[in-house]
Amino acid sequence: MTNARRSPMLLVLLIGVALLVGCSHRSRLMQQAPAGTSYRPESQQSLVIFVRLPTEYLQYHSSVFDLTPTEDKLVGVLSDRTKVAYLTTPGEHTFMLVVMGHSSDFMKTRLEAGKTYYVLLSPNKEIRRPPITFAPVKGKDLRSERVTKWVEGSAYLENTPASYDWAKTTASSIQSKKRAALPDWERQPEAGKSALAPEDGM
Repeated sequence: MTNARRSPMLLVLLIGVALLVGCSHRSRLMQQAPAGTSYRPESQQSLVIFVRLPTEYLQYHSSVFDLTPTEDKLVGVLSDRTKVAYLTTPGEHTFMLVVMGHSSDFMKTRLEAGKTYYVLLSPNKEIRRPPITFAPVKGKDLRSERVTKWVEGSAYLENTPASYDWAKTTASSIQSKKRAALPDWERQPEAGKSALAPEDGM
């Protein structure tokens, strides 16, 4: 009887510890969105939702930037089981993922107005590849059980004045990473690049 009574308590304790560990690794630059928050693009906007999957690199945050000719825009700083909603203009965008202080991956997108797109930040076990990469969700997989599980099981984070200040102070470093890595990525075959097409949204 004693063991039977303790088992539920032990389970609650373990869940609590797991939640505390997850929260402790979230970037202090970001804040959790209020409960029940949802995002929807207006008719002349596109929405891209970035979701970071659990990885063994728990202590490393993933910073996502929208690269533009004039100024690279911070999308957000993600940790395991978190997501960021990015409202932007339709058309072509290039995103850069920074992990462990290095440019980790790039992704080109062609976004359609009024649509929502999903991108997983996924662990990569391949040799000589960055540890976390963009895994854009294609249209045929939008309603798959796997994608739904990770999207619904992740907490929305929002930028803060601190995150935008951080992006400004590190702008020269981000530009340097982009100049060093983007040309090599652009020379790769198109078939091997992460990308989103207009039809991948919903």
